[in-house]
Amino acid sequence: MENVYHAPQSDIETVNTKRFEFYAVSPLKFTVLFLSTLGIYQIYWNYKNWRLIKTQHNLNIWPVGRSIFSIFFITSLLKRVDARLVEAKLNHQWRPVLIANVYIIFSVAGSVCDRLADKEIGMPFTLFVSTLILPVVWFYLHKAQMAINLVLGDPYGESNARFTVANIIWIVLGGLLWLMAGLGLADALGFINIEG
Repeated sequence: MENVYHAPQSDIETVNTKRFEFYAVSPLKFTVLFLSTLGIYQIYWNYKNWRLIKTQHNLNIWPVGRSIFSIFFITSLLKRVDARLVEAKLNHQWRPVLIANVYIIFSVAGSVCDRLADKEIGMPFTLFVSTLILPVVWFYLHKAQMAINLVLGDPYGESNARFTVANIIWIVLGGLLWLMAGLGLADALGFINIEG
């Protein structure tokens, strides 16, 4: 017999607020956007994560600054992810501090090579090294994204797997960047002569 003095039970599930603390994205979408934009996507990726953290915890932080200067904040971001994994008792083999350190080293090295290549110092070597660094940065951020997806209960990033119109625009713009980089490298190697 039902007790008429008890409050009625709701059928609405309690929302897991931790689900909105980080940015979910599918491995394929992450890879395509990262590589097609020559790594520029990582700025947006960092911004989205910090924006969600700020909103979730009502923090007085500046997500734009943390995304632009990500080498100073990547370690704390990945430590937050690791803390959530431990808290949720999710067994995930990864090394967040190592990932952050590799990201920092290769991001700085890539930035230095980009600047040198822009000034035609050490060409074509600096442009070539800068391009080779890109997959290394992708590899380690991809590992971080897999940990984030796991924390969010969305291991395959299915909640953000579809490519939007904005994504396609970025992919096209990234394709143009790749074309310009390829032409610059071909010119530096003497295969073509852009100037004349």
